[in-house]
Amino acid sequence: MGRDDLRISIRFDVARRIENHPSVNELLGCLLARMEMSTSEAARLRTALLEVGRNAVELGNRRDAEKLVRIHPRVWEDRVEVEIQDEGDGFTPSESLRASGGDDDPPGASRCENCRA
Repeated sequence: MGRDDLRISIRFDVARRIENHPSVNELLGCLLARMEMSTSEAARLRTALLEVGRNAVELGNRRDAEKLVRIHPRVWEDRVEVEIQDEGDGFTPSESLRASGGDDDPPGASRCENCRA
């Protein structure tokens, strides 16, 4: 699939409680309306996007109202990609896992195909 198959591409910034932000709710409604998916799939996608956004606000930005979360969803005919960036200091995954007592290679770690350190 090439760029010509792109149906929607939106970029916007939010701060604070992402799940209560009208733009986020409108975005999710728009994304889900463009996708052919079941009600349960749409509900899972909505939950996942809100959780990732909430984590970016609460953990990445440490609830700092001056810091933004950038959201860039893209919808193709056959998939949805959503890039979410916070303005936090970041972390090193292996150090974070050691601090929490976790393994160096947690289950599901390989699912992150485009992670950036």
